Amino acid sequence: MNEERFKKLMSAIDDDLLEQARQKPSVKKGFALHLLAMAACLCIVIGLLWSPVEKGQNKIMLEDLQVLGYEMNLPISAESVDYALVNLGDAYAVPMAQATFVQNGAVYVCRAQKTETPADLTQMGDTVVSDMTWRSDNMELLLSQSETTSCVSWYEPREGIQWCLQTEDDPLELINTASQIIMQLGYQMAVAPEGAEKITYTAFMVDEMTTAETTFIYDGIRYSYRTAGSVRMADLSQKEIAGAVTETAKLGWCNAELVYVEGGQGKILWYDVAPGLLYSLYMESGASYEALLTMADELYTPAQSEVG
Repeated sequence: MNEERFKKLMSAIDDDLLEQARQKPSVKKGFALHLLAMAACLCIVIGLLWSPVEKGQNKIMLEDLQVLGYEMNLPISAESVDYALVNLGDAYAVPMAQATFVQNGAVYVCRAQKTETPADLTQMGDTVVSDMTWRSDNMELLLSQSETTSCVSWYEPREGIQWCLQTEDDPLELINTASQIIMQLGYQMAVAPEGAEKITYTAFMVDEMTTAETTFIYDGIRYSYRTAGSVRMADLSQKEIAGAVTETAKLGWCNAELVYVEGGQGKILWYDVAPGLLYSLYMESGASYEALLTMADELYTPAQSEVG
C-alpha cells in the first residue's frame, strides 16, 4: 500500500481518540487512556489495511477496482452505486468485482471476474427455467431467467473478463441496461454489416418470447434482424407481405423460408434447433432470393462450432 493510501486510512481515525491520548489527568489514568486510544487506533488501521475479502464481500471504491483491472462502466443514469470485492476461491487470481445500483427504480447487480475461460457468475444454479443465446461483436451473450430473476452474461475476450448483469425486474429492461454497459466497454450489441448506418438495438416481447432486434440501413435499404429463444419455428418478423412468393433454402445447416416480392419487401426465417434460437431478417425494399440469403448469411453466426 502506498504512502498516500496510508495517509488516507490514517485520516479516518477519530480525532477525539487522539485528543484523549494527549490528555493526562493522572499518571495511571492518563496511561490507561493512552493505551485505550492507541489500541483503538491500531484496530482501525488494521481493519482498514487488512481487507477481509476471504470472508466474503468488502465494500471498496471504484478506483480500487480499477487497480485490479476492472472498469465498471455502469449506465450514466445509475444511482445508489455500491462497489465490492467478492472472493471466489483459489481458482481465481483476483477477487470478483461487484457493483449494485438502481436504474429506473430497478435494482441491478453487475459482476465481473478475470478468468481465462467463460464462467458462471449468475449464482442462479438450477433455478433457470429458460435462456436465450446470441452472438454479437465476437461475443456470446446469454439471457437466463428463473421464476424471479433474469441475468445477461457475456465473456469479454479482449480483457479476459466474465460479466453478468442480474435483476429481479423486467428482462427487457435488463437487456437494454446490459447493452449500455457493453457499449461503454467498447463493444456493440447490435448485429449489423460493416458500412451499415443508423444502427439501433432494442428488446421486446413477441408472442411471449423475449426478442432482441437490430435495425439498420444498408445501401439505402432498412433492415430488421431479430432473434429469440424458442422451442418451435415461428414468424418472428411480424410482417405480412401481400402477393409474395415463398421459397426454401439452407442457411448453414438450418432450413430457411424466404417470403418476398421481387424488388419489394422480403423476409427470411430460420430456426437453429440445437440451441433453440429463432431468427428473422426483414428488408423494406429491394428483396430477392439472393439479397435475403446473402444478408442473412452475413449476420448469422451459428451457435455450434461446426456448420454442415
